[in-house]
Amino acid sequence: MTEKNAAFGNNFTPEQRSAALKRATEMRAARAEYLGRVKSGEVSIADALEAGKGDPVVGRIKAKRLLMALPGIGAAKAQSAMTAICISETRRVAGIGQRQAEKLIELFG
Repeated sequence: MTEKNAAFGNNFTPEQRSAALKRATEMRAARAEYLGRVKSGEVSIADALEAGKGDPVVGRIKAKRLLMALPGIGAAKAQSAMTAICISETRRVAGIGQRQAEKLIELFG
């Protein structure tokens, strides 16, 4: 192993790397499935924000991506709402504060 690989934590065995890649694929699929449920209207913004506090699948979804999954909300509306509420572009659902969540529910609830 080279020093560069050790410095970046790339010291997985092939089995560990395979398991990590499989887990990442499963998580991406689970997030996509959840966003599909949001898009269909099965899950409300309030439910998603609440679930994001305890469920790692929902908590790791980017806030903008969640907003864009809401019916009738596109990139422009999502971005303007995030700017108005002072939510960072990189914020994930688990990191949305209580006041920000209340404002999102007020806007999109």
